[in-house]
Amino acid sequence: MNIPLYACLDCHHEWLEQKLYCSKCLSDNQVEQRIEGRGIVYSHTTIYAAPEKLQALSPYVIVCINIRKGMRLSARCSNTDIKIGDTVSIVDVTDGAYIAKKEDVTWEH
Repeated sequence: MNIPLYACLDCHHEWLEQKLYCSKCLSDNQVEQRIEGRGIVYSHTTIYAAPEKLQALSPYVIVCINIRKGMRLSARCSNTDIKIGDTVSIVDVTDGAYIAKKEDVTWEH
């Protein structure tokens, strides 16, 4: 699944979340692109004491993914046997949250 990447047309800074202005040069001259939602697990944690809205999912895993050099994205992971260095792909967006799934192959970015 492809995910949005935003880029400033003035200073070429890139970021993953939608903003009104570039955080580097404050320009509002930006464009949305789509990139592959795939990366390497940088860190992870298992949530046992979930907020009320997510209690039915508990326990669940949150991963921090290196998507591109210098860019990390958080997602809920459908696998509980996740390790740092595993390759994951974004497979869905649910209630504004990315859902990632572990891949059987390694990926270098």
